[in-house]
Amino acid sequence: MDMTKELLKWLGYDGVAFFQMVLDEYGELNAVWSTHGFPHPVHFREGMAVRNIMRDIHGKNNKAYKHSHWYDDNWEKEIIKCIDLCNKGRGK
Repeated sequence: MDMTKELLKWLGYDGVAFFQMVLDEYGELNAVWSTHGFPHPVHFREGMAVRNIMRDIHGKNNKAYKHSHWYDDNWEKEIIKCIDLCNKGRGK
């Protein structure tokens, strides 16, 4: 199975909805906003969870891990692919 479909399965409806909200609200996924007065950078928190699952997907599919910068550079693109795939499934 490919990365996008595996990632979409892991994200589920709530994950896709969260990232769609970030994209709609901030125009990008690498957003930072304030939570109780503290910065909340999506790249470091939710993005790290996505990067970790992408590493797991590569390992599960017996593919070599990519260089860590590859995950840093591509997690947002993969999430956008997931959002697009999900939206197409809903007829959007």
